[in-house]
Amino acid sequence: MDTKYETLKEAGYKFIRKDETNGYLLQDLETKKLEWWFANKNHAGYGIKFRGTHLEFARSADDNEAPF
Repeated sequence: MDTKYETLKEAGYKFIRKDETNGYLLQDLETKKLEWWFANKNHAGYGIKFRGTHLEFARSADDNEAPF
C-alpha cells in the first residue's frame, strides 16, 4: 500500500499558524473548520506535504484555539 501525501492546495487546506510543539493549525477550505496536524515525516497513512515535512492529522481544534 502506497502512502499518499498531498500539498495543502491539493488537500483543500490553508495554513493558519505553527505552535511551539510542531503543531500546525490548518483550516479546511470547504468546511472552514480548524484542525491540528503534526509534523511526522514519512508516517504511514494519508498526510499533507508542507515546508519540507509531512503532516499527520491529530484532532479538530477547539473554539478557544482560534487564531484570531
